Amino acid sequence: MLSAVGCVSRAVLRDAGGVNLRSVDEPCEIVSLNGTASRTRCHLHLALSREDLSVIGGHMMPGCIVNTTCELVLGVLEHMRFDVEQDAQTGYDELIFTELEAMKNTTLCYIERDGCYLLLHRVKKKNDLNHNKWVGIGGKFEETESPEECLLRETREETGLTLTSWRYCGIVTFVSDRWEGEYMHLFHADGFEGELIDCNEGVLEWIPKERFHSLPQWEGDEIFLRLMEQHEPFFSLKLRYRGDELIEAILNGRQALK
Repeated sequence: MLSAVGCVSRAVLRDAGGVNLRSVDEPCEIVSLNGTASRTRCHLHLALSREDLSVIGGHMMPGCIVNTTCELVLGVLEHMRFDVEQDAQTGYDELIFTELEAMKNTTLCYIERDGCYLLLHRVKKKNDLNHNKWVGIGGKFEETESPEECLLRETREETGLTLTSWRYCGIVTFVSDRWEGEYMHLFHADGFEGELIDCNEGVLEWIPKERFHSLPQWEGDEIFLRLMEQHEPFFSLKLRYRGDELIEAILNGRQALK
């Protein structure tokens, strides 16, 4: 928040102790408004000049009503994301900043055995865009890696398995108003060697394909899984999200699927 000029007819403020609320039910001029605002939360401190020219201020709470006008100047940090994370020492939710990178390249592989997919239930990482969702195996490209090299490395690191048979199905462009974008290189595998290991990013489990659709997942996953299972020729699928809601799905740059 860079600047705020205006007035309110009512304001609700919280004290520094985080307990007491006070309603100011009279016309006041806004003399200061500072803080940060994001999809995750708003943390704003408001100072007001009252009719007798005394000043009152505190943490701005819901219930404030603009009187005639409120002119806000916002500084938008397009390459930063604001999140909150609980501080283990204080017990409070604290603001953290994450720098968003350019569209990254990742692999996503669905390993199949006896009518089941090997899925990862993402429950171990903090600030994970896939938190509590069931997803395939994969991760971010390392420098100089090809899609196939990334596929084999990520599978080995996350599962302990070595793939022996796979199919490169397509590229899924993931666009979000909250998370950094990805070009996800989609693979299907039906041959592997080795034994499963514990994964530090979640819990691995063989899930029957008919049960998978009832588990928490990204809405667009059903689209590319259907294309993959139908052996659609190599495809390009763009999925655009607002939060967790899929608002656009475009196949091969032309066909709107949503």
